[in-house]
Amino acid sequence: AEAFPTRDCFALVRPVTDEAKLANFATVETSDIRALFLEQADALRGKILTEAQPKKVGGHAADGRALLTLAESFATAANSGEVPSIQGAFQRVREDRLEEALAGVVATVLPPEHSEAQEDDETAARMAVGSEEEAKLSNELQAAAR
Repeated sequence: AEAFPTRDCFALVRPVTDEAKLANFATVETSDIRALFLEQADALRGKILTEAQPKKVGGHAADGRALLTLAESFATAANSGEVPSIQGAFQRVREDRLEEALAGVVATVLPPEHSEAQEDDETAARMAVGSEEEAKLSNELQAAAR
């Protein structure tokens, strides 16, 4: 109840009555799906879109890209027999965002061709920003865990 303070149940009829089609539902044509199921699925989608709150970590909303990165991290860990780590997954999200931000800054500030010294500066900047962000996320995760 603590992790999911608001819960709800939404029943759906079977999408098709034919067991063979149900077993291979991914190949079923939309026209073969029961109208009642489509109506219920549409109602469920509407309910989710209007009532669901964004996922938050440390008080910050996670957007679709962040959630996708988290899902990929969890799937990779599970498929390799490891225990998924929330902290490790959020580390990957942060790293992706930092790389994006740094690439944007580099593209804006540096000319198209730059020297190895400039690349070393980029690496140093990436490491410095990563350390600051790592400390911030660690504090947020610890606060959220309390």
